[in-house]
Amino acid sequence: PAVTYNENKVAEGVAEMVKMMNFGLLEHYQFHAADTVKKYLQKIADRNDRVQHPQLHLMVSYPGIPTEEQRKELLKNLEDTLDKMGYKDQPVLIYAHNDTDNYHFHAVTSRVKVGTGKWINNSFEGAKARGYLDELRGIKHDKQLDKMLGYNYTTKEQFQHILRANGYHSLMDEGNDSLL
Repeated sequence: PAVTYNENKVAEGVAEMVKMMNFGLLEHYQFHAADTVKKYLQKIADRNDRVQHPQLHLMVSYPGIPTEEQRKELLKNLEDTLDKMGYKDQPVLIYAHNDTDNYHFHAVTSRVKVGTGKWINNSFEGAKARGYLDELRGIKHDKQLDKMLGYNYTTKEQFQHILRANGYHSLMDEGNDSLL
């Protein structure tokens, strides 16, 4: 489904495929027809029927529109993050989207290892990805959180505003009226 989603965005003119990695001859001959790529990824996923969600569809967003140099760095950071997450030799499609105010990448691959058919552990995948990206960008959350906790605030809403101003997201837990 992620290939279809991204290819539809390409057809709408609001996205482009920027990288195709580890697709063997398909990549060599720059053959990336959506149906062929989907079949290729599905064949890999079919090697392990125990994996309930064999598709990884990772989206990484950055504020604003980056320069060409920043874009290359962001793409490299995404590739390094995928490597750290265990997807180093996996076939990966990376799309760049410009359909929102924030420039963003979508990466699509399989959670089933190409060579072995084994599962790539996806436990806490989102948190790990954020951690790797933050590490690459030099962001230290402990120091940033300590700084935010030091601000004067008296309501949860004020603290949520502080979190948002520093790039964090939070939700109110309706059940016990606390921040998540």
